[in-house]
Amino acid sequence: MNLRPKKRVYTALSVLLLSCGLNIAVVDSAFAQKASLEQCQKLQMKIARLTSLRRGGGNAIRMETWRQQRKRYEHQFREYRCRTHGKLLRVKN
Repeated sequence: MNLRPKKRVYTALSVLLLSCGLNIAVVDSAFAQKASLEQCQKLQMKIARLTSLRRGGGNAIRMETWRQQRKRYEHQFREYRCRTHGKLLRVKN
């Protein structure tokens, strides 16, 4: 006796779940905020500062704190769609 469901059931279920996930992602991105150039520059500077601190080394607690802060700022950077400012965010030498 075969107790395993048919392959078509798994395929249909995975397509359904995937389409629901895509719909949620589209809705989330539609309501994302857009930050000003100045806000994005501040976030980018904070990320760069924390990257520099981590590269300099330190004890494990500090390194983990800096990593978590950097991840938060990177999340905000993406959430505020700062990439839309493009070339204006590039660091000038």
